[in-house]
Amino acid sequence: YFDRGYKVQIPKITIVGASTSIGSIPLPLKSRFKFVGYLEPYNEDELVNIAIGIADEQGFQLNKELAKIISKTSRGIPRTIVARTEWIHQYMVSNNISTINENSLIKIISYQGVDENGLEKHDIDYLKLLYQTRSGLSLNAIANKLQTGPDNVKNIIEPFLSSLGLIEVAAGRGR
Repeated sequence: YFDRGYKVQIPKITIVGASTSIGSIPLPLKSRFKFVGYLEPYNEDELVNIAIGIADEQGFQLNKELAKIISKTSRGIPRTIVARTEWIHQYMVSNNISTINENSLIKIISYQGVDENGLEKHDIDYLKLLYQTRSGLSLNAIANKLQTGPDNVKNIIEPFLSSLGLIEVAAGRGR
């Protein structure tokens, strides 16, 4: 049993939320938002500038061509570009390397388990699985065979492979 409620004056607040699955937000909740915006992915020049800026902060020079390689191998994700560029600098310092070229950069990045196209072990395992079965597989079947969760396949592996044109995802018909 509750007595009469208390009215409390609080200042107005703004709540900011973000989701990559706007369709999963219930419509009654979504309709209360004053503004729903959509972000565009970074373009190549912006990603290259991020790598160059981080290299400058770290105290080494990185030309546009090398920055493009870092961008390409970072799946277009700015925080991955930052981490990878910082790691490259740490590798250079610990191995007493003052300058790098395209081949040495690709070799350094390969030590992180990433090839020159940005493919990682789980991407290659996914592609090998599809090649070996030569027929469509469901999301759950792929996740089970790769020993990972369906969300990892759907949200990490497939979008990148699809962006490279290496796979097509057809809902209900397999991969």
